[in-house]
Amino acid sequence: MQTRTLGTATVSAIGLGGMPMSIEGRPDRDRSLRTIHAALDAGVTLIDTADAYHRDADEVGHNEALIAEALRTWGGDASSVLVATKGGHTRPGNGDWLTDGRPEHLKEAAKASAQRLGVEAIGLYQFHRPDPEVPYAESVGALAEPARRRRDRPGRHLEREPGADPAGAGDPRWPAGERAEPVLARLPQQPGRGSTCAPSLGIAFLPWSPLGGIGKGGDLDDTAFAEVAEAHGVSPQQVALAWEPALAPVVVPIPGSSRPETIQDSVQAADLTLTDDEIARLSATSDPSSTRSWQPPPPGPRWLPRSCRPQCTGQDGGVVEMTDAEFDEAVRRALDLVPAELTAQMDNVVVLVEAEPPSDEPDDLLGLYDGTPLTERDAGWGVLRLPDRITIFRGPTLRMCDDVPDVVEEVAVTVVHEIAHHFGIDDERLHDLGWG
Repeated sequence: MQTRTLGTATVSAIGLGGMPMSIEGRPDRDRSLRTIHAALDAGVTLIDTADAYHRDADEVGHNEALIAEALRTWGGDASSVLVATKGGHTRPGNGDWLTDGRPEHLKEAAKASAQRLGVEAIGLYQFHRPDPEVPYAESVGALAEPARRRRDRPGRHLEREPGADPAGAGDPRWPAGERAEPVLARLPQQPGRGSTCAPSLGIAFLPWSPLGGIGKGGDLDDTAFAEVAEAHGVSPQQVALAWEPALAPVVVPIPGSSRPETIQDSVQAADLTLTDDEIARLSATSDPSSTRSWQPPPPGPRWLPRSCRPQCTGQDGGVVEMTDAEFDEAVRRALDLVPAELTAQMDNVVVLVEAEPPSDEPDDLLGLYDGTPLTERDAGWGVLRLPDRITIFRGPTLRMCDDVPDVVEEVAVTVVHEIAHHFGIDDERLHDLGWG
């Protein structure tokens, strides 16, 4: 089995999604256990689950418990398997999927998941769905706390999903303008869509429902995937699972399965090599935008733009208008001011833009550094590599500035100020240097 990198972990190039074995229409327990064992025997070392993968209201964590049993009863080395679970979704038992991103719920959910999985440290804990009623920063912050206490193992981080309804309504994905942890991404439920987002950020990318969703794999039978499959003598589903990782070296599909024979077919995709022409043809069939070539991210801080069209009143009573591209460009230009010798020394840093500061911070805060300065990192720091975050707050910046050039200058000062904190320079010294 070929492998991929997820954080600092090495996992099989194809994972196993556990959801079909626990929700409506699920198989009996014996077949589910045989399915998981078949995946493990085939070399799968990444299993995706969630506490919400259950059918009835009184069986929260059904799939987690099932996977824990399968690992206990498997004859191989279970310590080599990374189990990824999630919290933030709830199911009342009537078929609905609801959200609960309250920090207190997520903390208790993570503890309960660890107990069901029979582990002290969860391999990879993910925020399943943002809650429109709870600020994203609060939810993610709740998950980061146990990570900072090293409840999680090295290199396993939080996740986010690219793209969303800008209003955050009617779409369970990440609302635009909220904070994200750009370490692990998950693909929306449409093959090929969004596949160039994660590579540009240098993050792992999990295409959930990589065959279009439960029961949708057969939809590939009359497509270009079937034609390519015939040429290789394999199934169309296997072609789809080989095509997705071929789009970028960070992609790790996690096809759901409830039968041993289907996961056995799926894992063979890791060894199926498609030609460049076949990849281009499949990409054009699924989504023309996905044919763009991938380039590795440059060294130094990673940049994550936000989509928004801000309009704020300046000090002179006028209105400062900047499109999302203009504000993003201001941040990029500010990063360009930092000498290359310094950016090359910046270790595991991401730059983000948010609309407003967190509720527990001053409402006129322009920027925030959240991380461990280089000067404070000891030999044990590498055990947990959550990225340092430099956040620029758009609202306060626009409210204090009089015009666009003023905004650009202020963003530059703020970015350099926060980068200096990454290098261990405190506020007093920054003021002395003229970067207060």
